[in-house]
This record gives sequence, structure tokens and C-alpha cells, in this order.
Amino acid sequence: MEISPYMLFLLLVYSFLFGMVSGAFNDVNRITRAILGVRYPSRSFERLYSVKLPFVGALADKRKEGKLKRGVLSAIIFIQDILLFAFMGCGTAILNYYLNRGQLRLYTIVAVAAGFAVYYFTLGRLVIFLSQGIVFLLRAVFGIAVYIISRPFIWIFSFVKRVVVDCYKKISDAIAKKKIISYNKKRRAELLALAQKGFIE
Repeated sequence: MEISPYMLFLLLVYSFLFGMVSGAFNDVNRITRAILGVRYPSRSFERLYSVKLPFVGALADKRKEGKLKRGVLSAIIFIQDILLFAFMGCGTAILNYYLNRGQLRLYTIVAVAAGFAVYYFTLGRLVIFLSQGIVFLLRAVFGIAVYIISRPFIWIFSFVKRVVVDCYKKISDAIAKKKIISYNKKRRAELLALAQKGFIE
């Protein structure tokens, strides 16, 4: 059975849009690399790291703290590239399966590549330009969120620690006092016994 021109047109459009989605997926990978210190293509947002944020203060600039080892970064990039190609391959296969009865058409691959290229050279460039700011924003939001979420637990831990330390100190003091009293009683009994024998030391 032949595929209608309308379905073929939908396949072309969806393939192009899927290529743009793949470009966005690639940008997620690139921002992840920026967070790990792989690249900071834009220095426009350096001053953000000198701004004191509420609760967490000024964030440390990861570029000044050193980067992960080259081998680790290469492995991360390799895995991300494999995931990207797997995502694009599976998506293209699914589109052809549902819209073209499982018959792979070459122009769908071209459309996916075109959509990816359009995104990469338009929105992708903007995202990479803003990547340092995006990384800073993500780190700031994460840092503030962790601070707010962790504060109650820190207060509870501090309170419990203070109570435990106070109880331990009181128990230790009571045990030490009891030992002293017991020793004094024992010593007094020994002295009385010696006194009764006439050998007071």
C-alpha cells in the first residue's frame, strides 16, 4: 500500500522537528560538560562569581579549582555522544515506523540532520554563549535549595547533639562523683578499721 503524500509531508516535518529536538538534547550534554569544567566558551559572565548570593555567598569559580582528569572528561564526552546518536537513531526509526510503515526513507535522515544543523547554528550558538550564565544559575539555585532544605536537619542535628553531649556529661559527672563517694567510703572504712586496731596511718 502506498503512503499518502500528506503522511510523507508529515514525516518530513516531524523529522526536521526531531532534528531540532536532538539539537536541544545535545545542548543539555554541552551544558553538563560546562558544569564539569569541560568548556567555558564565553567569559561574559565571570563577574557573577563575585556576587554574594543569599544564604550561600559567592560561588566558587570551577575554572579556578581545576578540572577533572582528561581521561574522565573524554569518557564522559564519548558516552554523551553515543547517547545522542542512539537517541537520534531510535527517534528516526520510530518516525519511519509509525508514519511510513517501517520503510526508511533517506530524506528523513537528511531532514533530521537539517533540523539539527538549524538548531545548532541558531539557538545552539545562543545557548553556548549563555552556557556560563546557565551554569552559574543552576549552581546558584541548587546551592540555595540545598541550604534551605538542609537547615532544618542541621538545626535538629545540632539540638540532638547538644542534648546528647549534655546528657553524656551529666552521666559522666554522676559516675565520677559516685566513684569518688564509693572510694571515700571504702577509704573511711579502712581507716576506721585501722584506728580500731590502733594503727592509724
